Amino acid sequence: MTALLTALTLTQALVVLADGRPGEAQAALEHLDDCVSLGAAQLDNLRDPRVAERTLRGASSSWRSHLLIGIALAKEVPGAFVLRKLSLAGEVQRELTLAAALGPRQVAAHEALFGFFLHAPGFAGGGRDKARAEAEVLAKLDTFAGLLAQAQLDGDYRLAASEARTSEQIAALARISKDPARFAAALEARPQDARLRRDLSEILAELGQTGRSRHMLAEACQIDPLYESACHPR
Repeated sequence: MTALLTALTLTQALVVLADGRPGEAQAALEHLDDCVSLGAAQLDNLRDPRVAERTLRGASSSWRSHLLIGIALAKEVPGAFVLRKLSLAGEVQRELTLAAALGPRQVAAHEALFGFFLHAPGFAGGGRDKARAEAEVLAKLDTFAGLLAQAQLDGDYRLAASEARTSEQIAALARISKDPARFAAALEARPQDARLRRDLSEILAELGQTGRSRHMLAEACQIDPLYESACHPR
């Protein structure tokens, strides 16, 4: 019951936030002392990542808060001017590094930092040597996470695929590889995973498969009402 009330409160807050009514959002959250959960929901559902960033700043001692702030900042990069992109890259690295420092045994924090090092250019703080070092950390924390990191470094997912056993691992492989065929296997293993459908929707949109993308997003909304604002943006 507590989990249900939390989900309903988050949904209510997201609705009024999407309508541009932050005061009512605050009222909706009077009985929910968890800005990290709200920030995560905002990051998933609202188009402006700065809303989530402002919320998450209220939990400065939480590794997950800094992880999500890093992700929120990264979402701002594509639409930023060149100098702002460089500034954002530094902020992203700082937040993800802090997340890993606050949660040294948190796989998600090190996965995000690995991703930054792998994809960011050297002049913005990235680098394959740094990524390889994070991959070694991941391998010590979680064997499969280490395999996924190595797969990204090598561009070969066959070994990771052969070791994927649980539905969570199959889903992680699909997300990392961004392969629609792997998503089919993941959705078969996790038929009620709305987030998985949302992720596939974004990948299909990038591939220009608009119809399939919208259909997948609609399915995500049917499973989880927290995705409603993504399905019907204002």
